[in-house]
Amino acid sequence: MKPKYSTIPVDRISDPENPMRTDLTSESVADLVASIRQVGIIEPLVVVKKGDDYEVVAGHRRLFAAGIADVTQVPCIVHEVSGMELEMLKLHENMGRAEISAVDWATHLNYLRQTYKVSNIKIAEMLGVSVSWIDQHLAILGYPESLRTALARGELSFSSARELSAIT
Repeated sequence: MKPKYSTIPVDRISDPENPMRTDLTSESVADLVASIRQVGIIEPLVVVKKGDDYEVVAGHRRLFAAGIADVTQVPCIVHEVSGMELEMLKLHENMGRAEISAVDWATHLNYLRQTYKVSNIKIAEMLGVSVSWIDQHLAILGYPESLRTALARGELSFSSARELSAIT
């Protein structure tokens, strides 16, 4: 079914059930809030219908920032998808964005494996990345807590964390 375009009240859109981002704060979206106040929301959010309301699939940061900016309605593209197809929309939306930490990627990839019982190979095919990329990100979940924390905070690069994880 073709997606529909609509303007939807912010209070009818909920956060993602399983968000990709775990680091949303008013400070992390301050520039986006200022932009929304100045020119509005340029790129529509992607949402799915949930009962009488909606759940954001792509644009979680924009929704969060719109709330801070006291925006009451946002432009949306409404898709009729669920399950794994919904998760793929979310992942593809975030693939090229640097703000997603490797730890958040790992956590979400693991969620997909457990929830939808899909292999690393299948996830790699669906995302258009290598199985090695999937494996390396999932390996983060086995890193010591100190490495995962430094990686999530951006204090350590992914490649450095991978090398340090090999040290016992």
